[in-house]
Amino acid sequence: MFRSLLTNTILALIMGLFSGVIATVVTQNYLEHYISSLEQGTGWQTQLSQQKSRSVPATYNEAAAAARIALLPSLVSFYNASGSASILPGSEVGVGVVITSDGWVLTTSSAIGTRAFVGTAEYPITDTVRDSLSNATLVKLDAKGLPVIAFGDAKSLETGDLVFAGAGRGAIVSTTLLDGVAWRSTATTLAAEIFSTQFLFSDTFPIAGAPVVNGSGELIAMESIPLSNIESAMRSAIRSGKVVRAAFGAQVIDLSFVHVSAALSRGFTHGAFVTSAAYKSPAAIAGIKIGDVITRVADTTLDRSTNLAQVLATVEPGQHVSVVVDRGGTEMTFEVELGTL
Repeated sequence: MFRSLLTNTILALIMGLFSGVIATVVTQNYLEHYISSLEQGTGWQTQLSQQKSRSVPATYNEAAAAARIALLPSLVSFYNASGSASILPGSEVGVGVVITSDGWVLTTSSAIGTRAFVGTAEYPITDTVRDSLSNATLVKLDAKGLPVIAFGDAKSLETGDLVFAGAGRGAIVSTTLLDGVAWRSTATTLAAEIFSTQFLFSDTFPIAGAPVVNGSGELIAMESIPLSNIESAMRSAIRSGKVVRAAFGAQVIDLSFVHVSAALSRGFTHGAFVTSAAYKSPAAIAGIKIGDVITRVADTTLDRSTNLAQVLATVEPGQHVSVVVDRGGTEMTFEVELGTL
């Protein structure tokens, strides 16, 4: 009976992973050529829109095998050992994952060491670019022809979904998603650009910088950071060698998570309540004021799963976006020219 219960539980977790999943990925072949397309300005969003079919694993072992095959060849191990010291599995200070064949690696700032290995081969670190908003970090290795990870749709994950994470050279661990929009801040009011939510998994990862993949081996997060939060950081780091994000210039309360009085919220349970708009900021110049409730940005409705910061993470500095607000019961639309953060 116990064995049957365990089997049913595992199958339920696996099936939950794939229910409603949209296969929106960057294929490995396309990743090998994407830098030239970035330089030509053909657009990151087009690259993310490619689809491929995949079979659904029937067992936990099949899902783990798919994740292992997809992730481990592109897993990067960081060490702080001297050149003469032995490099042993399990002694890494952190890990990352290769996202371009010419050596761009996605990781977090706490995972980086002085030496980097892909498999058993060592590659010199030539550049490090950190995104201060998410703690994601891009590391450039002096390399060519590296195996790369495919990207998955982070927003397709649901509570109870099974995922796998890199745990060091040759190792992965499994866990489940407890909450796809866990509140991550202790503050009530945040700058519009700051991410207020993150993934919450049932287990902590055993190593810094752990890349998280779904059962098909597609990257959907770095530790608790959803991949969708760092798309623009990756794009700008690779294009210019620095992270440049779009600036809105307002302080807001996320009404999905923070309770405010009915008089202030006017019945809205989602959206961004504006508490201040800096002088001559993009928001203030456009006409957005304190007390406005932002309900939609760039044709995206703000709700529990998509807040203002997540929308801003998908657009570029200098881009014009339409912002719909409720002002005292009247719906108004403003065109905001985003600044540079």
